[in-house]
Amino acid sequence: MTLLDTVWSQQSALRIFTYYQRSAEATAQTNAEHHAIVEAFAARDPEHVRELVRAHISGAHHRVVELMADSEAAEIAAKTVGA
Repeated sequence: MTLLDTVWSQQSALRIFTYYQRSAEATAQTNAEHHAIVEAFAARDPEHVRELVRAHISGAHHRVVELMADSEAAEIAAKTVGA
């Protein structure tokens, strides 16, 4: 719960949700990942939970980095066009 509190309080959580609002596929993927984590937790399989959570966080981090890169590229392009 402490980890979740930390993640939810970070600015990056907003970026993640912004990204997912842009893509139904990304939303479905996140929902599937969350469902798998809950199922592993319900099955009392801590190793699987750990594996799924690590993969989920890693994937989210990767997607946020991509989103930020896309955002920065768009800003540079807009400044170039406006110059």
